[in-house]
Formats: sequence, structure tokens, C-alpha cells
Amino acid sequence: MDDIRLRINVRSLAEFFFEGGDLLSGRGMAQRMLEGTRGHQLVQGRYGPGWQSEVPIRMELERGGVPLLLHGRIDGLCLSEGGAVVEEIKTTLEDVRAMTGGEYPAHWAQAELYAVMVAERENLDSVCVRLRYADLAGGEALFSRDYPRVLLREKLDEYLAPMLAWLAAVGGWQAVSRPTMRALAFPFGAYRAGQREMAANVYVALRDGKNLLCQAPTGIGKTAAALFPALIALGEGRIGRVFYLTARGTGRAAALQTLDRMRAQGLRARCVVVSAKDKACPRAERDCRPEACPLARGYYDRRRAALVEALSLERLDDAAVAALAGKHALCPFELSLDLSETADVVLCDYNYAFDPRVKLQRFFTGRSDAGLLIDEAHNLAARARDMLSAAISQRALRGLRREVGREAGRRHPLYAALTAVLNEMNALRAASGEDEAGEAREEKPAPLLEAVQAFAGQAGEAFEQRSWVCRPALSDAFFAALDFLRAGAAYDGNFRMLLVPEGKSLLGVRLWCADPSEYIAGCLKRVHGAALFSATLAPMAFYRDLIGLDGEKDALLDLPSPFPPENLMALRCPLPLRYRERETSMDRLCGCLRAFIGARKGRYLVCFPSYAFMRRAAEHIEWPARLLVQEPDMDDDARRAFLDALLAESDGSTAAFIVMGGVFSESVDLPGGRLSGAAIVGTGVPQLSLEGDTLRALYEARYGRGYAYAYMYPGVAKVLQAAGRVIRSETDRGAVLLIDARWNEAEHRALLPPHWRIQTARGAGDIERRLRAFWNDM
Repeated sequence: MDDIRLRINVRSLAEFFFEGGDLLSGRGMAQRMLEGTRGHQLVQGRYGPGWQSEVPIRMELERGGVPLLLHGRIDGLCLSEGGAVVEEIKTTLEDVRAMTGGEYPAHWAQAELYAVMVAERENLDSVCVRLRYADLAGGEALFSRDYPRVLLREKLDEYLAPMLAWLAAVGGWQAVSRPTMRALAFPFGAYRAGQREMAANVYVALRDGKNLLCQAPTGIGKTAAALFPALIALGEGRIGRVFYLTARGTGRAAALQTLDRMRAQGLRARCVVVSAKDKACPRAERDCRPEACPLARGYYDRRRAALVEALSLERLDDAAVAALAGKHALCPFELSLDLSETADVVLCDYNYAFDPRVKLQRFFTGRSDAGLLIDEAHNLAARARDMLSAAISQRALRGLRREVGREAGRRHPLYAALTAVLNEMNALRAASGEDEAGEAREEKPAPLLEAVQAFAGQAGEAFEQRSWVCRPALSDAFFAALDFLRAGAAYDGNFRMLLVPEGKSLLGVRLWCADPSEYIAGCLKRVHGAALFSATLAPMAFYRDLIGLDGEKDALLDLPSPFPPENLMALRCPLPLRYRERETSMDRLCGCLRAFIGARKGRYLVCFPSYAFMRRAAEHIEWPARLLVQEPDMDDDARRAFLDALLAESDGSTAAFIVMGGVFSESVDLPGGRLSGAAIVGTGVPQLSLEGDTLRALYEARYGRGYAYAYMYPGVAKVLQAAGRVIRSETDRGAVLLIDARWNEAEHRALLPPHWRIQTARGAGDIERRLRAFWNDM
């Protein structure tokens, strides 16, 4: 890699030396950031001639043979013939008039580090260091110290010492682990067909700092084919860390199992699983405020002991992180984030790399030496679209205003701020059309954003003024406002404002990132390299465009199925199943599904386009199987129970009725012939909608394929994901039944895998006859 220096952030270095204190809750952190930004702007706006604000600075140095890059951003800097003044600004809720200047030594350390960097860059004998505390009421306290350069150099070494000792311990682990990565052999002995080619292309992408988009059939062994070359690249120093990103927890489980197999063959690699905060929290109710949570209170007083202990651990999955956090009385979610800094492999959801609200700032702000492995990459664009978008609800805000009025009266500033937001939404509603589905606009709602900004400020201050009975609703509205402002700040030609009616007179306003490709491309450019892979990336040009890959620099790889095509019986049955045709086709549909399930005893998936359609079919006839029906909003325990029931031994067949595109249609893995078949009802194409039609218009203008990009291709991907559950190994045999008249259309058939030898079945009797012949040939 070009830059081999170890990057250390100035603020992180100062806080590491003076580590201690509480975790801030999400609201507290957001409010502090909001106040900090406003406080900085108030002070910096009064700077006179010669002053600079937000000055980026960096310093290259070496300690103990280790090349370092110290970097940060100075709040205020004044350079003159008389010398230099470095100012650090801190916004506080404390009474600044009572401050002495010695309350927070980490603040002085941060300013002193900036001062030594300025002294070395400008060759100055001394620097004036100022620490300014400001409150939002206009109060200020200014403290000033003069430092000779020799003292600043001593301070630098003093602050670096514990950090370098910690880095030496981490480096000691790397001295042990990296040789085992370079010597790693493929963990499964022989490669499956296509697996070596995928592994080689992943390695080249990470080695050369490029992106790879790879379509590899289900069951080829994508997890091992991605992790194996990534670990070799890590061992060689081509990348600094591996992030294995998944859309679902099942992908992380597969990665953990693959790493376990590699460790059994000599690999030394520390992996950390980062799970959602709600899942990681061990408390009955999650309230992250230090005054409410003992795991947040004093977190930084106890953290370092846990981090030191973790240096002896290699498999830090959810259970291991929870045990370590429990031993040291720490928040397990925050501990997993801190543990990721010394991990070789981090297993986590997409959002920790791409979501601007929760992405790991320590890795994904600025340039990163990380290598990304992005599993089920067909989900990335849709997930990014959700991450970047935000909405506010007139119904929710009106309800909150009513509660605020009851508690504090209509003259309270918070009530007035809510009224201003609601008035702007009323104006948008009055100017919108009569379409019940809503309306999409290109313009940015500047007046509404100004009103939301004012509300967010009032809401933040209101939390500090009193204890609110409506605290949950106020907290929800505060976070929604911050999200809305974030989306507003990013609003450009890739966004649309969606006006969605909420009844006769109310409105929801959504700032929707219709095309996230530019944002995704920017994220990928900031890491060293990435491999994005899935079994369903057809047509690849569509996913290349959705993800924003460079058609000239980045690589596309489409691997054929390694499994014998005769092991799969693929049938299509041309029933008319558009939305308005479903009820009239219900008898024939259920007859076809009954024939499919009844042809041979086994386990079957039956995938429907909606819960309502699925329930209607489940109740329509008596089925020749034990029936399992997916429920909406199933938690982890319910999902496990559902899969356990599907796997349970039975005297007859078992049919799991599930919704296409959900967790079961993309994550059920039943190798060894345990799944006999999958029937897919419909083409997966969603119903027409405001969002879909907005995408259709946008993609038609950009690519000339509006309907296909907005509706057809994403729908067919759901079908192929469901069908991919059937054949997972060389010995699996099974059947796939596609039921919809649209599969007779050439454009739809062209999207099916080329190794499918698909046959047309004309009804229930034909389905049963063909399947009995297929199963009898076994």
C-alpha cells in the first residue's frame, strides 16, 4: 500500500491518554453535536482578520521505528509575525462563569497537540494555546497558556507513550497472525468449479485497490471463496482489515463457521461480530442515558481492562462479546465497536459501512485501508436508499404538539416550533395534487428544512429544561428531525421529495434518495478495495449501474453453475396472476401447488408476493402436507422455531408458506437434499407505487430502461433467490415451479439462469406427471 504510516487522530489520542467518563446516549450525542456545531459557528463567526477556522493539519513522525501520521482539524488558528495562536472550542451546558480551566485536561491535551503540529510546521519557538468554552446563551470563558516548542515536544511524547504501548501490543498480535494468513491453504481442500476463479478475482481486486462485482450460483461456496483471498491480502499487508458485510445475520453465521474451519488448520485471526444495539442490549428496557444505565455510566473508566483481555481472544461473536462486557460491566454494543479496532475481520451489517447515521466513523471517515466483502450484494442499493432517506409525519407532529401544549402551554417555544413545521407541511399539502398515491417533486423543501432545524434546536434544549411526560414521542420526533436535516443536507439530483397523504388533511414528507449509486460509489472509493457478490446479479449491467461501479476500472465476473443441470427439474406454469387476476385463478393455483407438494414426500417452500395472498391460499383448500405459514414481524426466536419446524421429521410432507423477498426466501440453507422443492407464485414484480414510478421515470431518463430497472429486475431477483434454496451442493436434487403467465414472455425468460432446462407444464396433472417421472429417475 502507498501509505504505510499508522494514522492517529488528535482527539482520539488526547482522549486515550485521559480516558474516563460516561457513554453518551444517542440523543445526548446528537444534541451535543448539534450544540457543538452551533457553538463553534457562533465563536468562529466573530473571528477577525488573520484567523482561520476548521484548519486541517497533519504531521508525519516516527517513534520506536513505527511511522506515524498525526492528523486533525484545528477550530481556530491565527498566524502572524508575532507567532501563532491555536484555539480549541468546546460547547458546554455548564455555567462557564464558574469554570477555572482545569476541569477537562483532555481538552488541553487536544489543543496542545495541535500546537506542537503548528510549531513544527511553521518552525516556531513557541505557540499560544487557548481553550474557549461557550454556552448557547452567549456566555464564554477563555483560558490561555503559552508553550515553548521544547515543552510541546515533551507533551507530544507523553501523550503518545500509552498509545504506542497499546499499539505495540496490537502489533505483537499481528506479528503472530499475519504469517498464518500468508501460509493459509484453502480450507475445503479441493475447489468447487468456479470457486478458484472467484477467489483469484477477489484477491486481485483487494491487491490492486479495485472493485469486483461477482455473480456466483448458490451453493458454490462464496463465503470461503471471498474470505480466503481476503485473509491472504491482509497477511501480505495489501489491506489493513477485512469487513465482511451482510444484509442478514445468517450470512455472518456462515462467515464465522468458515473462519472456525480455517483456525482448525492453523489460522490465527481475531474476528468481531457487531450486532444491532437492540439485539446486543442485555437490559429489559434500553435506555442509554448514563443516569439510567449502569453499563453506560463510567464506561470509559472500565473499558481499557476489557480491551486488554480481548487481545487474548480470537472469536468474539455475540456470546463472547456479551460475556466480556458482563465481566467488566460494559455496554456490549459499544464494546463490540471498540473491539473492532483491533480485529482482523469485522462481521457486521451493511449499515456500519454505508449508513451515515451509524457507520463506523473510526474506519469509514476519510480514506481507509479496509477491504470490503459485501455478501448478497443485490440488496445493497435498496438498503442504501433506505439509509439515506428520511421522513417526517404530520400526524405524529400534530400529536406531539398536542402533548406539549397540555404539558407546557401554547406559549412554550417548542409548541411554536412545532406549529411552524406543521404550517410548512400544510403549505406543501395545499400545493400538491389530488392523487391519493402521493406526489414526487424534484425541488428541495428549503422552508420546511429551516422550520425543522428550528424545531430540532428547541427540542434539544427542551430535554435539558424539564422532564417531559411525552418524552418518548419528543425523542422520536427529535431523531426524525435530525435524520430529515441530514437528508436535506445531502439533497441533490439523486433525491426526490415524496408527498404522501396521511388521510384527508394530513401529510407525510419523505426526502427519498431514489438513486444511491453516487453515494455508494463514493463509499467504495474511500476503502482500499471491495468484492461484491451474490447469486442473483442478472443482468449484471443493471447492478453495476445501481451500485455506481466504474465500467472501465472495475471488474464483472459471472460464474456458471457447478452443479449437474439434470439435478434440477425447473417448471413454469402459465397461470394469469396479475393482481386483478389472482382471485379468479385461485382454484387452479392451489391445484398446481397441491400437485407440486404431493408428487413426493419432502420439505417444500411456497413463496407468495404478499401476506394477504399467502393467507388466502393457505385457507383455500386442504393441503397434502403439514403447513407452516410465515407471520409478519417475526423475531429471532420465532424465526428459529419456524425453521426448526420445517426441519423436524414428519410422516408426510411439510410445506412452508413464506413471503418472497423476506428472510426465509433468502436465508434458508438446507443442504443434503433436505429441501425437495420451491414453488414461486408470481414474478416478484412489486405493485405499481409512488416510489416505483418515481424510479421508473428517473431510470428511464438515465438508462432508457425505466420499467425494467424499477420493477422487473428487482422482482426477478427475489424469485431467483427463493429458487436458489433448492440446489446447494453437487448431490442435491430438487424441483422449482414458477407460476405466472409472464414467464412465457421472452424478456422474463431471458433473466432465468442459463443452466435451467425449464419445461412448460399446462396444469396440475401435467406438473404431477413430470415431477413423478423426475423423482423416479433418481
